[in-house]
Amino acid sequence: MADPGRFDPPARRLPAGCRLRRAASGDAGRIAGLLRADDRREMEALDGRPALDVLEDWMRGGCHVLSVRGEATAIFGIVGCPGSSVAPGQRAATPWAAIVSTLGGDDLADMMWLSRFQVDSWQRRWPLLQTVCDTRNSFRRHWLDWLGFEHRGRVEGFGAAGLPFDLLVRLRVGTPALSANAP
Repeated sequence: MADPGRFDPPARRLPAGCRLRRAASGDAGRIAGLLRADDRREMEALDGRPALDVLEDWMRGGCHVLSVRGEATAIFGIVGCPGSSVAPGQRAATPWAAIVSTLGGDDLADMMWLSRFQVDSWQRRWPLLQTVCDTRNSFRRHWLDWLGFEHRGRVEGFGAAGLPFDLLVRLRVGTPALSANAP
């Protein structure tokens, strides 16, 4: 009988046709070429460069790819936030993901559920996950809400384009609540 307290990594129970792997040459180009228009605009507003360049920089920190039936469909990773912490010795991190716009139906549902498992896994290492979301990107905002991120404010002139971005955070259960002014 399986131990109910044991965590099996998502890769052990991926839906049929799905596979997790390290990123390979060409993955960034495929994903960037198939981004949703709102996701592309968000990346470019944040960094001031083409989405492909932004994605390639994000990938330098290490990342994984979800492939569906042999095609790269999502690239994701996480970056530690130096100087940002919840309490002494507890670090914060920023997760990121880029997903193709061509996913639909069951494949999209599978990817969304797998993203929840991945965020739960990251949350075991980092008590605070934080990210920003372009206020124009309502699909991503709803996805982050569904993943358990909470709105913590808005920065009116953020990123290279100086556009409004929402700050969202997700605290690990049992982590002391942040003050209204944090992080």
